[in-house]
Amino acid sequence: MPTWDNLELDLWSVADLRRPGALTRIGQVLDTFPEFKPDRVGSGEPVRQPLDSAASALAEKERLLDRNPSPQTAFARREPPKMALGWVGVARPSPTLHPGHEIELSYQAKWFDGSEKLERLASFFKSLAETSDAFYGRVFRFTSNDQLQPPVFDHELWDVHWLNYFGPGYVEFWGDRLDGLGVRRERTTNGGVIVWGAATPMSAIDGQSFRTALGSEVFMIGRARRGEPGELVPSYEVHKRFAPGGELWVRGRPE
Repeated sequence: MPTWDNLELDLWSVADLRRPGALTRIGQVLDTFPEFKPDRVGSGEPVRQPLDSAASALAEKERLLDRNPSPQTAFARREPPKMALGWVGVARPSPTLHPGHEIELSYQAKWFDGSEKLERLASFFKSLAETSDAFYGRVFRFTSNDQLQPPVFDHELWDVHWLNYFGPGYVEFWGDRLDGLGVRRERTTNGGVIVWGAATPMSAIDGQSFRTALGSEVFMIGRARRGEPGELVPSYEVHKRFAPGGELWVRGRPE
């Protein structure tokens, strides 16, 4: 039996989140959706400090970027839907390949007992993807059996999930192969698309249709070989062309 059962929201971006107002705008999205807004903030676990405004908390991180080039703001929520530890992290300059800045939030799955709550979560996810100029994201049911480590994004993706956000780099790379996938699709203002893999996070997903359209080796689950960088999915060079300040990102890391 799983030791937890959450709906996990993940987003990755190679935009310049150090530019003025970028982190604050992410906080404003958190504040705009009160049912998903964290109520605790801190720099690690456990997170104890009461949170009034996520925008103010992330604005404070902006002011300290000159002292800490890779801040990570941890969040928690005590009220339903309770949140496991989540964070907004700005990637540090590194000599090794890094997947990008990350937003990770999770909520108890049992709270989502109707279509209205799931629609609100999808709207929240879309707003965060647009505001962070993400290149990839997902929302999925997360149990103790799920994979924790991210893929190397210029080689592969994990699998097909309930919500799959493909940024403009994927839209350009795959073109009309994305048409007709999933049970629903919605374009984002920054040129990406959200594809619903199933009607709900608890429903069965037809992953084979994605593999047929996009390639059986794209996804880490069940593949026979790993593609070369930029062969089966867009390279970081493609993603950073669409990201504000993406030219600062070199070989998958911030310069």
